[in-house]
Amino acid sequence: TNVSGQTSGRNSSAESALSLSTGNKTVTVGSGGAARANGGDSVFDSITSIGGGTGGIQSGISASNGGSGGGAGRDQLIGTRGIGTAGQGYDGGYGDTNSWRSGGGGGGASQDGGNGGNDQVEMPNTSSTYGGNGLSSNITGSSVTRAGGGAGAWYTGTNNTIPQGGAGGGGNGGKSQKQFNATSGTVNTGSGGGAGDERSAGVALAAAGGSGIVIVRYDTTAI
Repeated sequence: TNVSGQTSGRNSSAESALSLSTGNKTVTVGSGGAARANGGDSVFDSITSIGGGTGGIQSGISASNGGSGGGAGRDQLIGTRGIGTAGQGYDGGYGDTNSWRSGGGGGGASQDGGNGGNDQVEMPNTSSTYGGNGLSSNITGSSVTRAGGGAGAWYTGTNNTIPQGGAGGGGNGGKSQKQFNATSGTVNTGSGGGAGDERSAGVALAAAGGSGIVIVRYDTTAI
């Protein structure tokens, strides 16, 4: 954002106001990311907000970088989480490398995604695998939080609480043995979708990210 006095992505200062010449301008609303595909970029003239990165997979596929980074898959070594972009979003969380219970959550506009943990003993919305929180802005006249990270997925164990997506539209994570699927990121917030878990006991499918949004505010007295 370049609204004076507000916080931009990755808790940075507001960007400078944009001066425009007359004529047609490029406006692109980025699409939400799907499985193994980053979210699309949102563009207004010379400003680009980069789409979010995808989460990692246990088989050794690393999470990808983006506006915010995707969370690492469970059983991943340190270094496989996705990294966010300066001035835009935070990094994804690390996957659990000890008990192999859960992957990391996706980064949000104001917070890293939570690291994976042992779902038999931990509450996901307070201690692990949560999606990073987004940022609020009142550019539309009221405060709205957007760009929350998607949560990671649980693998097994007795914990039946749902991994929580980040504030601002992040999707919740899934768990196959408790038979609940991940939820999608909220449309027009640029938020991440929740991760899925596929095991012999069942399938908890991953969900798509939410589409982006472009909001333009201008001074009518200057026209």
